[in-house]
Amino acid sequence: MTYNQTSKYSEIILQLSLIDRIGPSIISKLTNNFTIDKTNLLSFKNYELNDFLNLKINIKIATSIIQELRNNKLLETELNLIQKYNVFVISPFDDEYPKILKTIENIPPILYIKSKSKNIFKNRKVLACIGSRNSNNYGEYAAKHFILNLKEQSVIIASGGAIGGDSFAHNSALNNNIPTIVILGSGLMHEYPASNKYLFEKIVDSEGALISQFPMNTKPNKGTFPARNIVLAGLCDALLV
Repeated sequence: MTYNQTSKYSEIILQLSLIDRIGPSIISKLTNNFTIDKTNLLSFKNYELNDFLNLKINIKIATSIIQELRNNKLLETELNLIQKYNVFVISPFDDEYPKILKTIENIPPILYIKSKSKNIFKNRKVLACIGSRNSNNYGEYAAKHFILNLKEQSVIIASGGAIGGDSFAHNSALNNNIPTIVILGSGLMHEYPASNKYLFEKIVDSEGALISQFPMNTKPNKGTFPARNIVLAGLCDALLV
């Protein structure tokens, strides 16, 4: 898969994920937890109602899936936004999808990634760093001290991009030339918080990444952050609090 190009398998998963009321649990059921034969995955567009009912999908949801898979408007709009904002998307069917994330319940069906690196997770362990938004000078010192000692390791520093402890972790990684990724609680059209815009730009320019599980135009809300935290926890090999 080349940069900014969506695989045909991920395109089907992307289209499913854009359908109202179709979340990770239903997509996991449709794909047998992403172990379905890829030929069957591509055949979803030709499924009739009984095919979905046989998979124990609710009749209303099955009807919505059939209608939307035969109408490419939502998909085309999203693909245009992906292109416009220089983003690429991956699903568990792509080699670039982090293997550790496949081990959690209700695997995120799509990851939107803004990065100069097409496979940032390759041969690297992920350390998630979380801290209070009101972290004090000691919190900043602790992040700097701990991350400095990882300078020679094949590691990625992951956090949520918030002010305070998250920002200390991201900046410490940048200062030590360690890749760092932001797991956002919003779509990539609404990078949050806006006050960290310059930090986010530095992260992308330094071979890091902004990552979201949400469609491009998703604004942050009280429901997106708990879902974001699940992805952050699921991505990491270790956690620093």
